[in-house]
Amino acid sequence: MKLHRIVCVCAAIVLPQVSLAGLPFTGQALATAQATIDFCAQVHPEQAKKYQEHAKLLVRDSSGEEVAKLRDTSEYKEAYEWVTGELAKVTRDESTTACRGLLASDS
Repeated sequence: MKLHRIVCVCAAIVLPQVSLAGLPFTGQALATAQATIDFCAQVHPEQAKKYQEHAKLLVRDSSGEEVAKLRDTSEYKEAYEWVTGELAKVTRDESTTACRGLLASDS
């Protein structure tokens, strides 16, 4: 249950900030959100399309070039790698519950 709360809190904090911004968000914020979305898409491949819709919303107000530059920074790469590594440590049951919570936050 601890992971469920962590993912939901991260999503609740990061996703609205990132999605409402043009590109004033940091590489770390984008990487955290993207790594979480990618992880959940792997946990629930049947819902991957919905998770990827989240990813598109993150950068909807930014140019592809701006996003590409941000994703090419060491800040983004290090944060993405760290978050991915941490999420890989959780159990299947915890990740299933947490990722379902992320989709439920849309409702």
